[in-house]
Amino acid sequence: MFSASNTTQGSPPLIFISMVNLLLSRWQVLSIERRVFCTVTVALIAIGANPSFGQREEWVPVFVGQKTGQKFTYPFSNLDRIGIDVRRAVSDADVDLFVQLKKRPDATTTIALVRVPTTSIVSGTTHWFRFRPVGDDEIPIYYLSVGSTAPSVASAPTVRIVYGSVPWCDGTRDSSGVSRAGTLAISLDTERSMWTRISNVLARFEIDKPWFYSRYFYGALFIIYGLLVVEFLRVTYGLLRRISDPSPPIVSWRGFVFLLLGLGLVRGVLYSSLFPAWQAPDEPVHFATSLYFAEHGRRPPIETAIDRRVLESMDRADYALILRGGRPRPDWQTWIEDPRSEQVGDRRAWLNSPGLSFMAHPILSFFLRPTRGSDVETRLYLARLCVVMLTFALATLSWAIARRTWPNEPVYAVLVPACFTFFPMMTYMSSFVTYDALINVACTIVIFIVFRGLHHPWRWQDTIAVGLCLGLALLIKGMTLLLLPGLCCICGFMIYRSKQRGSMARRLAVSALIAGCAGGWWYAGNVYESGAILPGAGGLPGGGSLNPAWSHGEMNVDLGMGTPGQFGRLRPTPLPIAIVKTPVNAVRGMLGNFGWGNAPIPETLYWISGLIILMAGAGIVIRVCRVIFSKTPILARLSDGIGWHGALTLCYGGLLMFAQGRSVLGRYFFPVLVPMLCLFVYGLMTFIPPRYRFHGGWLLIAGVVLYDTTILVETIIPRYYLIPPPSRLLPFIN
Repeated sequence: MFSASNTTQGSPPLIFISMVNLLLSRWQVLSIERRVFCTVTVALIAIGANPSFGQREEWVPVFVGQKTGQKFTYPFSNLDRIGIDVRRAVSDADVDLFVQLKKRPDATTTIALVRVPTTSIVSGTTHWFRFRPVGDDEIPIYYLSVGSTAPSVASAPTVRIVYGSVPWCDGTRDSSGVSRAGTLAISLDTERSMWTRISNVLARFEIDKPWFYSRYFYGALFIIYGLLVVEFLRVTYGLLRRISDPSPPIVSWRGFVFLLLGLGLVRGVLYSSLFPAWQAPDEPVHFATSLYFAEHGRRPPIETAIDRRVLESMDRADYALILRGGRPRPDWQTWIEDPRSEQVGDRRAWLNSPGLSFMAHPILSFFLRPTRGSDVETRLYLARLCVVMLTFALATLSWAIARRTWPNEPVYAVLVPACFTFFPMMTYMSSFVTYDALINVACTIVIFIVFRGLHHPWRWQDTIAVGLCLGLALLIKGMTLLLLPGLCCICGFMIYRSKQRGSMARRLAVSALIAGCAGGWWYAGNVYESGAILPGAGGLPGGGSLNPAWSHGEMNVDLGMGTPGQFGRLRPTPLPIAIVKTPVNAVRGMLGNFGWGNAPIPETLYWISGLIILMAGAGIVIRVCRVIFSKTPILARLSDGIGWHGALTLCYGGLLMFAQGRSVLGRYFFPVLVPMLCLFVYGLMTFIPPRYRFHGGWLLIAGVVLYDTTILVETIIPRYYLIPPPSRLLPFIN
């Protein structure tokens, strides 16, 4: 069926002849090994200089009974046009040549079909068939078939087949499915300038977003963020260099603090806008509850259904598809029928947490009231921005805590906030409509005031602030209880060390009373109503026996929104397995578990991060052993604050893992993230000699920035916007 009609052989180029003459003139003085090396080198140069060297081609007719196809890989994911070498038939009949694009040869769905009359084709040249961008980067493999309406071979146009190595092509197939050794001489082109390609990438960020999130906004945002990151690296380099001097000058922290504020704000806006709507844990439930507060001015009763407008918005944002591992579908990609897609607008989903949290939803509803006339998506993204404004100063709190923990070692005041600022999961959880962001703020303020009290006199202002923040945290989430044992240990030490123990004890008691009056009564009501000290805390007294009325009716199955009725049905984990799996799951959840767990970071990053964390843990163990075996009293060593970081982290983390088991969520550790990062930096510095603190500290900062950037461009953006990560994009950018 295929008959060779024209065979060409490439002639050696001039550079090949010149090099042969040069080698012949010096051939006798070369050793055997050098002769072999030179021969192979010249052969490679000759083949590379003339790609047609060693290839042959033929022209194959395509007609009604015969068409040919080609499978190819195109990882750029925005295919614009395909060029095919075509010859018109001698009879010059008025027939059409068509090109069909599918995912595979046997696919029933056609992505695109382009048909052109052969009279518009210049014979013997490459004709370009234009397509809209395809954009399927999950499996960037396509099948191209070429046919025509010609009734016979005499009137059929021909396409060129090349026999040789073409790296992105498989063998051709005819209409019967028989594979051929050759490949179609097709060309792939984006027909775009670099600026046009960048504009296309930025335009993808506009999918299902409010009008103010335009490509121009994202262009400016990324430029500002890049400049801030470069400035942060420069400023930290200068700070560490001055700090490492034998007699360091007085360091001004004002510029550093303002830089932390700027980075926190820009990162919050970036994360809150990049993630598609509803792609944060329990965001549909929390937004719907806040919306109910905003529109009705009261708490929703138990068994209240989620607002229908929210469910319809979830459908428009491809919520169910993304939840199951799919990707959002822009308008030009509606041809993809993903079996993971599901409509949730006709479901009845329930507000499953009206009794578990109180204060977060009224606070968020305050920002939703002025936007009554806007659509749900716009109100959601505006609410996200309000959460960012409430939490963007967390990095400066980490700086203040580190500075008070090590007042005589300012290097930690640089390293700890750097790790906190570029910790992607913390930025992620501080940029969405959930109560996690608010409880993180409240608990971090409490930790800051308490650690300040270790080095400064305890004031009545501190007493009131601690009581109000603890009460607010109890109103937001019951997990605040897990923070109390560690805080009690620190407060007990403060009373023991104080010269006026009675006064100190009375002030701390007043703080506890304020916390109980502000949030304890509401939390006690939750315990009475739900029958559990903590949601899902089967390991604690009273846990796991939630009110069955909460799961009455339809449940939010497969929507990523767990119901209280599901909390008590977690299978118990054997103790040996739990001891291993619980910490591993916790660490993985803290490092990178974006979305509903559908955007994890690469396994390589998990392993590298885990090894570094183990190294930091080993450093802490070494320092603790030095304290134990030294003559310095342990309490004196603990008074510098690092021991209390450990006590707070161990109490909170141990109780949390005991309560949650292997289902522990990494984001639940974020109320004590600052103490954890202090321990992390403290442990790593064990292995760096004092004279190399400057170099090691700045390398740690550069590594954290690189880690965060890698997650942003290799995981988050490709996962939600169909853009290949740079590791696969760069070879095709020019």
